[in-house]
Amino acid sequence: MPHLDRDSFIALLDRLGDADDAAVLAAARAIDARVREAGLDWNDLLAPPPTAVVEEPEPEVGEAPPEKGGEPDAEECAHDLVLIDALLARPTLSPEMRVELQEMRGQITDGNHTRLDSRYLRGLHARLGAGAPAA
Repeated sequence: MPHLDRDSFIALLDRLGDADDAAVLAAARAIDARVREAGLDWNDLLAPPPTAVVEEPEPEVGEAPPEKGGEPDAEECAHDLVLIDALLARPTLSPEMRVELQEMRGQITDGNHTRLDSRYLRGLHARLGAGAPAA
């Protein structure tokens, strides 16, 4: 597996502003090589991390607040399994994300899947633009 740790990757990105064009080109090529060797693309790298906190907008006056928790029904769980399969079909998906999605699949089958899990999954699917449409 290539060397894609955050600190060294940022160090390479910092070199892109160097006054020496040869240093900039070398840094750009090193970045490109690391990304390709990892089987990633820019969309994978620039997506917000899965643990990012998403701020919910305040509901309009008279509007009901969004549902925060509870268990999704069987139809929602079935749809979430379709989304998981669509995401797992992506060849550029990181090994860590594959593990997380497999764990989420297990939560669905064990009955431990929540509406918040479902919202996270649908948001992830939308960000990554995977095949099956999100409902």
